[in-house]
Amino acid sequence: MNKGIRRSSGDFIGIINADDWYEKTALETMQRLYEKTHFDMAYADIRMHNGESSFIKRASNPKFVSSRTWNHPTQFTSREIYQKKLYRNQSVFDDLDMLLWIHRQGYHIEVVNEVLANFTMGGASNNEKEWPEVRKRIRMKAEIYRENGYSWIYTLDAAAVEIAKMVLGKGTR
Repeated sequence: MNKGIRRSSGDFIGIINADDWYEKTALETMQRLYEKTHFDMAYADIRMHNGESSFIKRASNPKFVSSRTWNHPTQFTSREIYQKKLYRNQSVFDDLDMLLWIHRQGYHIEVVNEVLANFTMGGASNNEKEWPEVRKRIRMKAEIYRENGYSWIYTLDAAAVEIAKMVLGKGTR
C-alpha cells in the first residue's frame, strides 16, 4: 500500500484489493464529495460477496470506532494524511491502525451511504479460521487499539468482529 501511495499523484488516494472492485460511480462520487467538503478521509457502504450470495455492509462514523462501521476498500484518504503517516507494514490490520490514528488525530471524516465498492470474502482478512487463529487476531487488534490509546473495552468489539468473520467465512472457499 505504501509503495502505491508514494507513487500516486492525486489529492486523495483510494486503495482496493486485487479481487475487489469499485462501482462505476465510485471515483466520481468521492471526487464530488472531496471538492465539496475537502475531507481528510471518507468511506462508504460496501457489497460483500460470500460465495453465491451477497449483502451490503453499511458505513457510519460513530464515536465508538470499529471495523464494523468502516469499509477499507471504499476508503479514500487525503494525500496530506499519508504525508504524515503511512501504513505500519506489520499485519493484516495495518488499515485498522490507520483508521484509529486518523480518528484520534481529529481529522475530518465523511461517510457516503451508497455502495461504492465490492468485496470478495474469503481472503486474508476474513477467510475460514480455526479458533487459535481467531484468538491471535483478537489479540493483534486489541494491541492496535491499545497502542492508539483506546480503552480495553474495544477488545470485546474486536472479539465480536473476528468471531463473526469466522462464522460468516465458512463456506466461502
